[in-house]
This record gives sequence, structure tokens and C-alpha cells, in this order.
Amino acid sequence: MSTLLERLGRFAARRPLLLLLCWMLVAGIVIGAAQHLGPKYGDGFDLPGTESQAAQDLLEEEFPEARGANLIVVLSADDVPIAEKDGSEAEIAAAFERVASMEEIAEAPNPLALPPEAGVVSADGRTAYSPVRANQAMGEIDDPDALTGAIDDRFAPVRAAGVDVDFTGQMSSTYGTAGFSGSELVGLGVAAIVLIVAFGSVVAAGLPLVTAIAGLTACLSATWLLGRVWQIPEDSMLIAAMIGLGVGIDYALLIVSRYREYLLAGESVESALGTSLASTGRSVVFAGGTVIVAILGLWLTGLPVAGGMGTATAVTVTGVSLTSLTLLPALLGLTGRHITRLRLGAVLGRGRGRRVDARDGFWTRVAQAATARPLVSALAAVLFLGVLTIPVFSLRLGLPDDGSRPPESTQRQAYDQLAEEFGPGTAGPFTVVVRMAEGTGEEDLAGLTGALGEVPGVERVTPPTVNEEGSAAVLSVVPATSPQSSATVELLHELRDDVVPEARGGSTAVVGGPTAYYADMGELLQGRLALFIGGVVLVSFVLLMFVFRSILVPLKAAMANLLSIGAAYGVVVAVFQWGWGKELIGLPETIPIEPFVPLLMFAMLFGVSMDYEVFLVSRIREEYDLSGDAVAATIRGVAGTGSVITSAALIMIAVFLSFVGQSEPFVKLFGLGMAVAILLDATVVRMLLVPAVMRLMGPAAWWLPGFLRRGKTGEPRTDREPVPTAHT
Repeated sequence: MSTLLERLGRFAARRPLLLLLCWMLVAGIVIGAAQHLGPKYGDGFDLPGTESQAAQDLLEEEFPEARGANLIVVLSADDVPIAEKDGSEAEIAAAFERVASMEEIAEAPNPLALPPEAGVVSADGRTAYSPVRANQAMGEIDDPDALTGAIDDRFAPVRAAGVDVDFTGQMSSTYGTAGFSGSELVGLGVAAIVLIVAFGSVVAAGLPLVTAIAGLTACLSATWLLGRVWQIPEDSMLIAAMIGLGVGIDYALLIVSRYREYLLAGESVESALGTSLASTGRSVVFAGGTVIVAILGLWLTGLPVAGGMGTATAVTVTGVSLTSLTLLPALLGLTGRHITRLRLGAVLGRGRGRRVDARDGFWTRVAQAATARPLVSALAAVLFLGVLTIPVFSLRLGLPDDGSRPPESTQRQAYDQLAEEFGPGTAGPFTVVVRMAEGTGEEDLAGLTGALGEVPGVERVTPPTVNEEGSAAVLSVVPATSPQSSATVELLHELRDDVVPEARGGSTAVVGGPTAYYADMGELLQGRLALFIGGVVLVSFVLLMFVFRSILVPLKAAMANLLSIGAAYGVVVAVFQWGWGKELIGLPETIPIEPFVPLLMFAMLFGVSMDYEVFLVSRIREEYDLSGDAVAATIRGVAGTGSVITSAALIMIAVFLSFVGQSEPFVKLFGLGMAVAILLDATVVRMLLVPAVMRLMGPAAWWLPGFLRRGKTGEPRTDREPVPTAHT
């Protein structure tokens, strides 16, 4: 692989325009096709083997007209009842008629025209709601946001009449919140500053940014195209962008840094580019491969939504990795020795491009300190990360409801109105679907309805609706607590385990609905958590074993990454569940953790954390092969990569924290968790734990059983100047 990459680097130096034009042609085709076809997203929310999935399947079979996605339209007035507003009643009726006439809508009942027993108008008449239903299920709608926006437009005259109109429900889940908020530009600005400080040159700093942004644009377009044939959740675009931007800049930074190092050592452009791609390009390939393997491990969960997110992100990481190995070398070949142009050294207090001897620098002293007392350093790192992990033991999985949205969002406004006038469970009712046995009549259904209504924690039960064939019935149970409350989950289990089995007689009844779905998802994921983590760790271990030709180094890497990920989980729980500093990230109230988020975070964090492991340990291995001194190699490796890893980590942290500005709690959670994990990984793990453990292992770190060896790595060289170490 190193030979192939070196040839690629030399070719880029000799024919940069040809390589650039080839990349632009491929990227142009992908971007053009994506723009022509447009995005298509799917939810893929199937949970095989769960009761909520059984309820959904039965509902679609017996009530095919009820399978469409819903949108709850909430009408409210502050001063007088809605119907008493001048002209409002007529405008509301006309608006619902306009919505009902839309091709995509199955029904849009006017709440003011329904009988009082429907319970959709508050006692004071100032709030009303209507469950608008689409013809298609959520995953079949091409653009739910566009459909919600079209419905919103039809209520403009109602707003003009003085009535507020807000939306909640499935179709509104991303309405007004999807896409990029602009806070990402802050992350790019910080990344630019870090790169300028690291290189002291605008040209050198600009290349990683240009490469990452260009690659990300092409990769997200490729994900759009993938969504035409695969179920890709819309949220995955933000996650893929977050990961792709971070790793794209990091990979380019690594290559540019090594290329610049060879240039400053006096090598030619062709030699410097070929050698840097042979060494760092190999690290990029294996680091990117580890990220992709970890992310694709999400398919082990058996959840299409998690697998779809993993696939979208894997495509993006693959694309930005290839961009770093093709577009970036072409740009480096074009700039040649001009990479040091537009120097800002005088402003930043840097030198004039001279090569600094890292052996006497800060990172050498850090490595010496960590290796001087390796056992103390390792125990201190483990203890610190262990303390941060403590909140994980109170982790609670659940569905964050619209009450966790920003106060100004339409979803939050609708949720608050429903909760105040109709109860907090109105936004997340349970759906009970009954397949009626022969002889089942209205009295049996009335008995079931009565039994459900008598359960403590149930606010109300809607009258059952029987299909035309008389073979099935459906009714809704509205909890007295919010969808994200643990009491609601306890109520779900009570209904399923005790109430429904006793009341249904010879009929078959199952309890489902969105709230039940998320509860089932949490239980399903808990059962598959060990398989998922074990699978990702095992595959990553095998991959790194062949990268480093070692058993202990991959084992150490896996354990260190698990520690940093556990600590990141702990910080996330402390902020989002305990509320520590939630105001700093714009979180209105504490929320549970969405069921699949811990697995998604684990896959991403495990893969990204391995990046720094590959970068650092690859350099240590290079130094060990040259000198044969394990301690000196560790110090040289830390000294040679410390500034690059720190710069890369700062960029990653800036990118991830910029996504905390998103209004979606899910994106906030993911961005904060990733930023914290990278911070801990680049400081506690790479500065303290890794050097200490490498010192403790000594030459044994590179032991590999004989049957796994494929030739020698070469005799160690000792022609380098001795490295000053704290133990000598």
C-alpha cells in the first residue's frame, strides 16, 4: 500500500492538473445528479419482533386508511374563544377544506365542526386541535418538511384573523429545524485560526479547509443519491456532515503537516509529496477504515434507522478520505514550495519556516513526564476518566418530547398548548389495536375501554372505532404524564402485562404508538448492546493488529477508547439528564437520552478516537523500527505528533461544538458528546495514558505470534541521535 500511495503522490507532483480535473469530473457528476434528482429521506422505523411493530402491522392491515403520517394542527387564541373571533370560524373551516383537498392528505377534520364528545376543543374554547393525516406513511413521503410548509401556507388567513396556528406530530418533527443553522461557520472559523497558528501560512492553512469542504460537498451529494435506493434518515445528513467535516480537515492536516516537514528538510516537491503520502497516507487509509468499520457496526443493532445513519456517515468518511488522497495531493502539487506563502509568522510569533527540533519542545517534556512514572500516570488517567463515567449508571433511555424544543419553535408552542388544555400525554397517546374474535361485540369493547380508563395514570380513553368489516377496532389511551416521563413507560408495561390481557377476552389486542415504539426500541437495543460493542471492538482490534503488527497495542487502544467513550457518556448524562450547565447549550429542560443515540455515539466515537491512535502509534512504530528503543520511540512519537494531534483535536472540537447551536436536542447531544470525547482522547489518553502504558509494555508492545508474522520489519537502526528521557 505504501508503494502505491508513494506512486500516487509522485504522480500528483508531476501531473497535478490531470489529477485535479479527474477529481472535479467525478465530483461534478455526483453533485449534478444529486441536484437534479433532489433529496429523498426515509425513516426505516421498523422494530421486528416488538409489540409496537405488531400494532403498526395490524393497524395497516385492518385500517389501511390510518397508516398515513399525522400532523397535529393546534389552534389557539389568548383573549376570547376561537369561534368568537371575527371571521375566524369561517377562515378556519376554509383552511381545513383547502388542506383536505390536497392530493397528499387523507383527512383534515375541522375541530370546531366535530361533536363535543370528540374532546378536541378545550373547555374555555380557546384551544382546539385536529389530527391531520397524510395518504402515505412517514417513510414514504418524499419531503415531509415541504408538505408541512404547504399546509402551513393554507392557514395564513387564519393567522390574519387573530388565531395562532402551530404544529406537532410526525410530519412536523424537523419542520423549521432541519438543515444547517449557521453556527457551523463558527466551527470553520476556529478551524481556520488553528490551522494558521499551526502552519503560520495562509496557503498551508487553507488547503485542509478547501479539501474538506470540497470533499464534504461531493460526499453529501452522494448520500442524497444513496437515499433514492436506501432508507437514509434526514438527521443522518447533519451527523454525516459533522463527522465528515471533522475527519476531512484532520486527514488533510496530517498529510500537509508531513509534506511541509519534508520540504523544510530540503527534499524536492515530488519526493516530499510521494514520501508523505506513503507514510501519512497509509495512516489515513487505516484510520478512515477503522471509522468506517465502527460506523457500519450499527447494522448489528438490527435497526434500519441506525444502520441508515451508519451507512450515510460511512459513505461520507469514505469520500473525504479519498479526497484527502486525491484532491489534496493535486493541490499540493500545484502549490509546490509556495505552500509557505502568505506567512503570518511575524504576527503569530513563529519562525521563518525553519524546522524546529521537537526533542527539546513541550511535547517531549510531556512524554518524559508520563513515562518517568508510568504506573502513577496510567492510574491517574484511569481514575479521572472513571470518575467522569459515574453518571452513566443513571442513564435513562427515552423519547424526548416536543417540550424539550426551543420555546419559540412551533412544535414547542403546540406541545405547551396541548399539555395545558388537554394534558401532557395528548402529544403521545398509546394506540390499542384489537383484532376481534367471533362474537365480540360493543359490550366487549366497552369493557376494554372501561378497564383501560380505570388504570391510574390514564387521562382518558377515546371511544373505539370499528372497521367496515367488523373484524378490528382501534382506540387511543392518553397518559396523564408526558411521553418522555418514566411513569409513561411504566404505564405502558402495566397496560400490556396486566390490563389488556384480562380485558380482551378471546380477541387479540396489542399496544403501540410512537411512545410505545421508543420504549420498545430502548429495550431492543439493551438486548443487543453487548453484541454491537463486542462486534465493533473485535473487528477494530483485528484491523489494528495487522496495521501495527502487534497484539498488545490494539488491546490497549480498545481499552483506552472505551474509557474515553464512557467518560463522554457520563458528561452527556450529567448535562442532558441531570441538567448541569444545560443553559449554556440552550437546552430548555432535562431530557432522557434517545434510545439509539448511545450506540450511534459509540460507533462514531470509537472510530474517530482510533484516528489519533493510528496517527500516534504509527509514528511510534516508525521510530521503534529505526532505533529499537521502545521508550525513546514513544517519546519521539509523542514529540513528533503532539502538535498535529492537538491541532486536529482542536479543529474536531470546534466543529462538533458548532453543531451544539442546532435547535434539535439530538444534534446538541451528539455534538457535545463527540467534542468531550475528542477533548479527553487528545489530552488525558494521548498525553498521559498512552505514553505511560507504552512505557510499561516496553518492547513487548510489538510482540506478535509467529504464525501471524509475514516477514520481518527490518533490523532496528541506531544512527539517530539519542533522545533525552526522564528515566536516563
